[in-house]
Amino acid sequence: MKTKIALVTAGLLFFLCTVATYGAVIQGKLLDPKGTPLPNLSVKIEAIEIKPVETVSAVDGTFKFDNLTMKNWKISINDDKWESINLEIRVLSDTETIDHNLVAWQRPQLSGDLLSSYQKAFESYSAKTYDEAIVEVDKLFQAGQSFYNIYALKGLIFFEQQKYTDAIPLLKMALELNPYEVSVNQALGNYAIDNKKYKDSLGYFEKILFSTPTDPDLLEQIANSYLFMENWEKAIEYYKNAIKYYGTSANAAQSHYFMGVSSLKLNQYEGALVCFESFLKAAPTSPDAPKTKQLVELLKKKIETDKQKSENTPK
Repeated sequence: MKTKIALVTAGLLFFLCTVATYGAVIQGKLLDPKGTPLPNLSVKIEAIEIKPVETVSAVDGTFKFDNLTMKNWKISINDDKWESINLEIRVLSDTETIDHNLVAWQRPQLSGDLLSSYQKAFESYSAKTYDEAIVEVDKLFQAGQSFYNIYALKGLIFFEQQKYTDAIPLLKMALELNPYEVSVNQALGNYAIDNKKYKDSLGYFEKILFSTPTDPDLLEQIANSYLFMENWEKAIEYYKNAIKYYGTSANAAQSHYFMGVSSLKLNQYEGALVCFESFLKAAPTSPDAPKTKQLVELLKKKIETDKQKSENTPK
């Protein structure tokens, strides 16, 4: 009888422990752009159909959210004087622990005419009435304001007008003040790609990755830069991560294909075969499918021939 009670008790304890530790964990530190911890600020996490949850950063800036389900989670701070990157993390497993820091900076403190100009500038930019936006931004500059948003806004306006000589210095100044501004890093990263400056593009895209570390499109973009640089190992690493977060989506087709190309460059024929077969499964009607099928058959023959040579080679 005692033995049965002991077994039941052990089973109950195991069940309770399992319940207590169920769910994924996202944790990290809240920091300013220079890496200084920011304590006592409200950090919020939310997802579709999930009520937002808030916690307060500790003295060393740490925060933690647990019991998370497999969803796309958004993390930010909830404060009138501070704003942060909008961190987006996709949880793929109920048991994973993800460590990632959150960067925040002080909001510009404006009032009266300056606040009005600030708001009108962004409204005009959204409406693509760029001349009006420039007028309002220049009012802020003339009043001695120098926060990153207005450098970014004026730079992005010139960038969209393809006035790159005017745009680039402003965008780089915005990044000096806030290295993690997504739209600026995206613009400069794309500009670097267009000008075949692939190494430069990586620096910009990796800054965006800090905000969206599980974004498969961005991971694929970084992989492409490594591919252009002929850094096959790094390209494969990032294509693998992109595929991980694309899942079974057809959007993963390009990553499968170019991971196969990278594997071929490293003479990893079996790995390349798997990649090309996965590409055909993800995109069977692609214009590249017929040639890829031919390549698959050639690889199968190559792998079989190499196997036979290995078996026939005296040891």
